[in-house]
Amino acid sequence: MSTGTEPARVDVVPSASPRGRWSRRRGLTTLGVLALLVAVGVLAWIWRHPTSPFDTSYGLGVERARGEPVWTTLITPGEHGDDTVTLRGLTPRTRLIPSGGGLARPGPPVEVEYVLCEIDPDVADRPGLEQSPLGQEGFDLDSYCASTRPAEGATLEPGSVQQEVIVGITLDVPGRVAVRGHVVDYQKGWQVGTDVIPVRTWVQVRPRR
Repeated sequence: MSTGTEPARVDVVPSASPRGRWSRRRGLTTLGVLALLVAVGVLAWIWRHPTSPFDTSYGLGVERARGEPVWTTLITPGEHGDDTVTLRGLTPRTRLIPSGGGLARPGPPVEVEYVLCEIDPDVADRPGLEQSPLGQEGFDLDSYCASTRPAEGATLEPGSVQQEVIVGITLDVPGRVAVRGHVVDYQKGWQVGTDVIPVRTWVQVRPRR
């Protein structure tokens, strides 16, 4: 009979191999990179998809003499609300139908001009002015606006009720031009976007007799 004390049993747990530790680190790094890419993708989508600040939409058909411009509203005063909006670019969608028929074709000889108008307060407060005189024959831009400048590159201030973006359309040959809308590239705060303002204008110029 043995009276000696038996040695305590110790279980030895093998340590992870260097290859296993590296694999776990690489897996965690991959997950972190994927999460970062997803976050960047979401921010990029939000950056390029702001809520449009424009809601003007109507149609106007007029007849004018050759070379006489038609002025009409594109962005109404205060339409953009409390946002600061910079107009980075403005492009018309035009289609010209020559006098006497023929195929419709885009572009010249149609002139389209975009203007930022600071409305003259005396005009805005005039009694009986129930609607804008824009689109009316004989419209005087200098009488309606206290000042004007090119709309492209201009900034619409938050809450402004005196700033109006207007568009002038001039047809220099007999025929009919259809402006089917206006593409606007803009920046709203830190976001940038592109939108189509569906202001449609048809201008008819009859040939001289």
